[in-house]
Amino acid sequence: MKLHSIVGIITLLMIYSCSNPPLSELNYEYKGSISQIGDSSYLSKTIGGFLSINNIIYASDVFNSRCIMFDTLFQVRSIFGKAGRGPGEFITPSQIASFKDSIYVYDSSQNKYLVFIQTGNFVREFYIKDSRPTNKFIITPNGQIVLSNPFAAKPLSVYDLNGNKKFEFGRIIEKWKSKNANISNYRELELVNDSLIIAILRYQPIIEVYDLNGKLLIEKDISEQQQIKDRINSIDFNKQGFPIIANSTTVDRNILYILTLKELDSEWWSTGLLGIHVDSKNIVPITQTTLHRPKANKCYYGKMLAHNGHLYAFEVLKNEIDIFKMN
Repeated sequence: MKLHSIVGIITLLMIYSCSNPPLSELNYEYKGSISQIGDSSYLSKTIGGFLSINNIIYASDVFNSRCIMFDTLFQVRSIFGKAGRGPGEFITPSQIASFKDSIYVYDSSQNKYLVFIQTGNFVREFYIKDSRPTNKFIITPNGQIVLSNPFAAKPLSVYDLNGNKKFEFGRIIEKWKSKNANISNYRELELVNDSLIIAILRYQPIIEVYDLNGKLLIEKDISEQQQIKDRINSIDFNKQGFPIIANSTTVDRNILYILTLKELDSEWWSTGLLGIHVDSKNIVPITQTTLHRPKANKCYYGKMLAHNGHLYAFEVLKNEIDIFKMN
């Protein structure tokens, strides 16, 4: 074999190894569980949305029709909103986001957005007719609401802070590879470094990175990651459609965490955690783990929130918040 051929092969191997580094095991320390959230003063069965601002954590308490402000030990600081259809009232508060000094809460039953200041005082409300109960939304630093809407001509829609539509972006994906599954274009949305919109397809192993103007910068298929591959291989696509890939997502600095379904004792539980580095040029899976509290046979996590090096995960079966320090 000629020397230049050998050099070429070595170069290709080096490029491949750099772009596909082996995933390290994500180390974390279990710091405890908040077990008092089952009574009437705390959360009830479901968290619709999580948000952190400075050292205050906001959570939408879906079935109690209100929002709760916690400190980082999940001690209640304040409660705002109540059941009803009037100004500042909720039926089912779900997704939650912030812009400057305001909190925006989406009420999926009334299809309206309620705006509060950070202390919980009601300011105003508005409607977006294209919203759906499962939609996620983020608010960009330039004051644009980005909404996941799989029923639109393009799956991501942009509105101003009064609910007026500005433009759409993103692409409809009808099938993944050769699998003719019943595909939904519902996307989990996250904001990285206040400059990148991250769209994670919930039912397909695809991550997209857009700039704030809706320009696609990167798209990556993560189906070769072992936790994702195991989930895909467990599905009969002709009978069951496509599996849930991203059960919940959160961002800490420029690390995207994806909570996936992992097989435990022949059943699927939401405990697989992927850590993915995201910037404007690369999407690189860097770490993985199975998330669970010590000595627990099974944990099923719903919403989660990354904040200052800690991960707060809502354990659905026990109705508790588990706190992990990420190392």
